[in-house]
Amino acid sequence: MGCCWSDATADQVGAFKFWRINDERNPCRVTGGTFRGGLVAINAFYEWAERRYGVMNPVERVAVPVAGGRRQVDSYRAAPRVGRDRDVKWLDPGGFTRWRDVGLCGLDLSGRELSWWRGRSPQRDCAFVGGLYGTGLRLTEWASMLVLELPFDASDRAFVTGQLAAACAKGGVRRKYWMPYPALSAVLSYGEGERAAAVRRAQAVGRYDGVADRLVVRRQLGGRRIEVVDVLGRSSAVSLDALLARLDNLAEAHQRLTSGEHVSGPAAELYRDRVHNAQRFTGHVLATHRDARKLYTNPDLQIFPGVGMTCVFDPQRAACRFSRDDTDSRRTPDLSDCQPYCANIARTDGDIDVLREHVQRLAQLVDDPLAPEPRTQRDRHELRRLRTMVLDHDNGRTAPHD
Repeated sequence: MGCCWSDATADQVGAFKFWRINDERNPCRVTGGTFRGGLVAINAFYEWAERRYGVMNPVERVAVPVAGGRRQVDSYRAAPRVGRDRDVKWLDPGGFTRWRDVGLCGLDLSGRELSWWRGRSPQRDCAFVGGLYGTGLRLTEWASMLVLELPFDASDRAFVTGQLAAACAKGGVRRKYWMPYPALSAVLSYGEGERAAAVRRAQAVGRYDGVADRLVVRRQLGGRRIEVVDVLGRSSAVSLDALLARLDNLAEAHQRLTSGEHVSGPAAELYRDRVHNAQRFTGHVLATHRDARKLYTNPDLQIFPGVGMTCVFDPQRAACRFSRDDTDSRRTPDLSDCQPYCANIARTDGDIDVLREHVQRLAQLVDDPLAPEPRTQRDRHELRRLRTMVLDHDNGRTAPHD
């Protein structure tokens, strides 16, 4: 903010608030709640510096009336309005259990079921809120979780570890989460209890017979794959991670592009278009096997990271072999056979960093006086080619593109 941290005043704090939340020159603006969390950290730092070095704390405090003005709480003058102070009441595990039993299970304070209670699906509701409370996931994050994405059942552990897909996580970043075993057990019990009973009732009256392209999960295979059967009785294996990993990679690529990442190479424009177009699949529901196949083979998802390059796969322009037969709609590029003249190549900043490391290694090999001359000539030619790629990428940063 134009001064040393030890000389900062309340004016600099206000300017910092404007830059973080409102300034259009800031490409990574944040919400009021996020800024408030940072303001708390800044205040804690200056309180320490004030005790240790006598530096004035520029984060001013102010008394804010709450509870209808009957009392006041200490707050920050620079705190955004959207993050106003609230009289928070923490719900401890005992309070949560009482709320769940009374509000969702229809039990009285002594644990007996109320005679007038007519809950629709208490086991489902309890499993859902138990997962929210136990994992700390957001409502949309927990609601998007598939049963097959849940951590493995491990009754000998107090907590189990799961992975939240980037397409479902806030900010589009994949992360781990921890789940208490009782919460996991409640979800699995619901699947074997009320949910299984509801499915059997629907099967008995033929509700699933009218689904033309239904897909039945027969069993779970190893490696996060499932075996599915279509209406004609044909069995196939579907990988959960193959599609989810591709969507996660595209979400991360979109975040990098939004942050200003430069892309070069013959397929650079197609790469940008596909990454932006792929964001419409976030939260996409796959109701049938046909939906999954269509999504898996959608052209906007055919982007495959390689070593020092990214393949924006178009089979009509590919110079490599395919990993499957050319008649298979699920064919993918063979990245081990990537040709440098292929029209499907794009290079991101991350790819160029890999090439720079390769350039440094080749430069050392070329300068080795004991290296055989044929190998030195080959390395020198490759070094010139890679340096040209890096130079073209760096020079293209100032070139405008849509």
